[in-house]
Amino acid sequence: YRVRIDPNLQYKSGNRDFYVRHDFDRLVRGLALYYRWQNLQALDAPTEDMNILQYTDWLTGAGYDWRWLSLVAEYERYRSNFSNYDQISGRVEGYHQLDDRLRLGWHAGVLLVDYKDDFTRPAYSNVLDGGVSLDGRFRAGGYWNVEARARRETGILDETLLGLVGKLGWRWRRVRVEAGGRIEQRSRSDSTRDRTQIFLQVAREFGDRTVEQ
Repeated sequence: YRVRIDPNLQYKSGNRDFYVRHDFDRLVRGLALYYRWQNLQALDAPTEDMNILQYTDWLTGAGYDWRWLSLVAEYERYRSNFSNYDQISGRVEGYHQLDDRLRLGWHAGVLLVDYKDDFTRPAYSNVLDGGVSLDGRFRAGGYWNVEARARRETGILDETLLGLVGKLGWRWRRVRVEAGGRIEQRSRSDSTRDRTQIFLQVAREFGDRTVEQ
């Protein structure tokens, strides 16, 4: 096939957004429902030009926060000239303060995508992910964090991802220094990739801005 792009293409686009949210604090504290609608259209572009993204996206969701627990569930319907899908997602996460300097966190999520395009086989993608973290503080502005994550995807892509991240940081006035490492294993049906990474980050705040290196 061949693709030809007109370098002199000119057009106007219309972008419309609508978002509404209601919190039910008087009835159920921490419960909220929301709805979002987005539409992007090329108003005067050639109808045969398929290089210009045009889409309509509907999303509705619910969230609930209770003490240390947070729940989110969403349904999304996406239609465009490039891809079309329906998507359901859910996520739960929590934090537990073990003492005045130590905190345990965890999260789990699910994502179910149903593709509506005829050329997509298999026409779905299912993702499960979860993780646990432990972070703490020590005197003189120091802190540390260790986090383990896992992700499993089936459907269009068959992949398993495992990761472990640890970092040690220190704050002094407007300066923040962090050092740590990351270990990751990505497994697919035809390959396996292991990656090890170490990092050092220095950040300095200037007024309302933060400069990182």
